[in-house]
Amino acid sequence: MQILSETTANQIIITDHTKKRLLERSLDKELIIDCLTNLEIKGMLEQSYNHKKNNKYKVFYEHPKIKEYDIIIVIGIEQNKNIKVITTYIQNKDRRVRK
Repeated sequence: MQILSETTANQIIITDHTKKRLLERSLDKELIIDCLTNLEIKGMLEQSYNHKKNNKYKVFYEHPKIKEYDIIIVIGIEQNKNIKVITTYIQNKDRRVRK
């Protein structure tokens, strides 16, 4: 997705909900920003964000520290091109990779 390849850390908005989930799930803000600005996307699913447009996506990245897991980041792309991180979590890579 082109917009993510052009995203800078200043354009990423971490919501209060996400901050809470990062603490609960032993993830950190810097890891999420690194994923969005530097790592290769392994998968993406479009989701509904608001009822006017579909600008919400579930983005899959390989976890850089835990080989068998992916980091899932649910984002909303705002009209001003900012990226709002709605939530994030890890899941087993087998759910993305079919054998």
